[in-house]
This record gives sequence, C-alpha cells and structure tokens, in this order.
Amino acid sequence: MKITIYDDKNHTLVYLYFYAREDCIRLNSGGESDKNCNLLFDDENEWIGLSIESDYKIQDLINQGNSIITRTNKTWHVLFDKNVKIVREELHGCITDLHNNNYTGIELILLKGAVPNRKYAIGLL
Repeated sequence: MKITIYDDKNHTLVYLYFYAREDCIRLNSGGESDKNCNLLFDDENEWIGLSIESDYKIQDLINQGNSIITRTNKTWHVLFDKNVKIVREELHGCITDLHNNNYTGIELILLKGAVPNRKYAIGLL
C-alpha cells in the first residue's frame, strides 16, 4: 500500500493505493462516491488506518510491509502497522476506485487537522 497526502489551506487530501499508481489509473472501471469510512486512531491520537464496510475486496498488490488488511463480517480494516490497537473511530466520507470488484484505491477529502498525527502513515508515503 502507498499513501499520498496533500495539505492545502483548508483540506487534507489522502489517497490510499492498493495497486501501483499507473495500474489504478489504467484499470479503474468505476467506484463509489459518498461512501462512509472511519479513520482509526490509537491511544496517542495517531492515525493508524481506516475501516470501510463493503462486499468488494481489498488486496494490497504493492508492498505490504508492516501494514495489514483484515475483514470481519462486512468491514475491512486497513492498518498501517499490524502492531497497533484501535482505540477510536471517526466517521468520514470517502470515494473509492474499483476494478473487477476489487478496490484499487480509496480517496479521502478531509478538513485540515483531521489527521494531525501521522507517524504510522509516513512509512507508506
């Protein structure tokens, strides 16, 4: 998984890639807008990942590293580090990109300051 984060004056734009960037662009065959997802935080208010309820599949085709993707019932948990514990969830909207019932990426448009602590995401930038 790779992450891009761009901060402008009022927003933070985040994109999680599960395929190589070029493949995301080439293979994208649709997606979902206005989808609910949760930002996940640990006990130090560090952003540690996200969760999304879906029947579509998430598979990391880039470099899993220390990250982990799991599914419980219909909810996917994407954690930037497999050794962290989820303490808090915060509901946000997201936009997804799909190819053959697989997520190629997830985009978040957040108000600036929504993810102030990013130490776990830094290794995936």
